[in-house]
Amino acid sequence: MLTGQGDNDKTNDFLMLDIHQCQLGIREDPTDPTSRMIRRNTCIPSKQIELFTTFNDNQTEIEVFIFDGIINNEKEIASVKLECIQEAKKGEPRIEVYFDIDVTQSISCVIQEKTMNLENRAFITKPTSALSKAQVDQFT
Repeated sequence: MLTGQGDNDKTNDFLMLDIHQCQLGIREDPTDPTSRMIRRNTCIPSKQIELFTTFNDNQTEIEVFIFDGIINNEKEIASVKLECIQEAKKGEPRIEVYFDIDVTQSISCVIQEKTMNLENRAFITKPTSALSKAQVDQFT
């Protein structure tokens, strides 16, 4: 056991990292494949930014669903909707999605359309894992 007591050389250079145990991802539709934003066991605090666009011509809104968990065992934990996007051809609007996890494992997700500077966000203060306690214990 590492106690930090005494002159034990094994504990002098010991670095402990806090991690987010599951991956976080988004989908534009709950049945779509997940776009992974935060990988499993990522050190926290952590921030990730990804660029997305629209799938249809003249699409004026986009909703992203936030999922926590491992593949085939994901759980929707929130969603963020951005409305009033300027009509344009599919693929033209630049939509950035920001994920930020702080040291308390609170998650902030911001979706932003860059041309019109539109923004909406979701803040998840107590995320619940899609994994059971037994599954989490397997990783530790």
